[in-house]
Amino acid sequence: MALVPTASLLAAVPGASIHVRVEVDDGPQGKATDRKKVLLPKGSTVVDATRAAAKMEQGFVCCDAKDVRTLNGVRCDPKKNGWWLYEVNGKMGQVAAHRYVLKEGDRVTWRYRTLKDKGSPKKVRLDAGPERGK
Repeated sequence: MALVPTASLLAAVPGASIHVRVEVDDGPQGKATDRKKVLLPKGSTVVDATRAAAKMEQGFVCCDAKDVRTLNGVRCDPKKNGWWLYEVNGKMGQVAAHRYVLKEGDRVTWRYRTLKDKGSPKKVRLDAGPERGK
């Protein structure tokens, strides 16, 4: 079992933590975008930040058992080409969310989109690596 540092412990140790904003646009649910600020250990990933801010399930969707399958009750639907896509600081992630290492002040935005939605990319390519932010 791994020990997870508490927010107060992270805040007390200079350089041990990062502050990140996480936004989840539930798209098809028609709910307002969920926005939260989270304090995380340095070296945390997009998945770590998302898990701290939203109800998230992982599982094989297209590429890996660590894919983000469900956010706030909204599940990816490959048959309808519906996916959770993430951005960091306004730029679409180029690696899987569990590999993207965040930095202090990053803003993670998740949007549920079909690839037919206006403004959605025509193709989504997720590379297995390298990790960012080191």
